[in-house]
Amino acid sequence: MIGPDNSAVPGKAPTPEEIGKARIAAALLAQGSLVHSAILIIMAGAIGLSVFATSSGMLDLRLATLAAGALLAALAALYLAYRLAFDAALFGAIARQELGLAQLDSALLKFGLMPAEKLGRSIDARIEGGIGLLRRQSLCLALAVLMLVGALVSVLMRKAGL
Repeated sequence: MIGPDNSAVPGKAPTPEEIGKARIAAALLAQGSLVHSAILIIMAGAIGLSVFATSSGMLDLRLATLAAGALLAALAALYLAYRLAFDAALFGAIARQELGLAQLDSALLKFGLMPAEKLGRSIDARIEGGIGLLRRQSLCLALAVLMLVGALVSVLMRKAGL
């Protein structure tokens, strides 16, 4: 239930509108876990390229920086994938009416997963937070891909003597 200030009212079941929004949010945020395989491939590529460059004497500061950057960006995207999967599961529980917003706040606070100042947020504010995570994950993934491509180009240029 939404209070006059558009925040969650303790002890109330989610409204049909909140249930609908939670269903959409769960489906949207679940997309963040789809990139899990791509992230692992990027990480393996960055490590494999570094090992290859090291063993063939082509490792330099530029390549090491690009490969390390790709690995760090991929790790950040992986962390965000786990956060998005968790949020999607929570929104799914709200949509199935297994969990109310006040119950969610109480549990997250108890486990130290949410600061007290975020208590009572509306479903809209929670969805905006989830979408922000999805955007950050996309940015990390794009950065990882660009850095890995840069590292690969660096190896190819060294191999060609450029």
